[in-house]
Amino acid sequence: MISDVLSEALAKIEHYQADPGYASIYAEPSLKAQIEDVKRAMRSLRAVLVARPESTEDRQP
Repeated sequence: MISDVLSEALAKIEHYQADPGYASIYAEPSLKAQIEDVKRAMRSLRAVLVARPESTEDRQP
């Protein structure tokens, strides 16, 4: 499901943000702001998909 993919992607982003090897990259102000915007959007989309289980997210186009 799309909501599962979003959850996995968020987990990976948060994993790399916590990794000391990537800390300087994720600390860069403009990138950090963009990443937070993306995470917020992904969480919002995931919440909508989870709240609407009758969603057509798994239908083929």
